[in-house]
Amino acid sequence: MKLLAFLLASIALAAVYNLDVASNARINPGGSSILEVTSNPSTGYMWYFVPSNSAKISVDDPRGAFIAPATELAGAPGKQRFTISCSQLCVEGDILEVILALQRPWEQAPIDIKKVSVEVTNDQLD
Repeated sequence: MKLLAFLLASIALAAVYNLDVASNARINPGGSSILEVTSNPSTGYMWYFVPSNSAKISVDDPRGAFIAPATELAGAPGKQRFTISCSQLCVEGDILEVILALQRPWEQAPIDIKKVSVEVTNDQLD
C-alpha cells in the first residue's frame, strides 16, 4: 500500500509537457517527467517511443498510456502520455534526446517524428 501511495505521489509531482506545442522538456536527475501528445488510435496511428541509445533515459511503456477524450464523439482524438525517467547517471546540464514516431503497427515507416530535447536540471520543475 505504501508503494502504491509513493508511486501515485511521484506521478502527481512529475512535470507534464505538451508536445503538441513544445519540443523541449526538463527532468531532474533520478526523476521523471510526462510527455503528452494528441493521438487518435481509431485511425490505426499511434505514437511510439523510439528506444534511446543512452542508459540515462528510459520510458515506462514505449506505447505510452492512452487518455480518452472528454467527449463521446466517435473518432475524437485523445492524448498519449509517456512517462520518461532519468537514471542516476544524469547530471545537471545534460541534454538528452527523446524521439517519438507516429505510425501504424503493421507499417515499417512512421508518417511523423517528434524529437524532444530533454534538459537535466536540479531546479524544481513546474
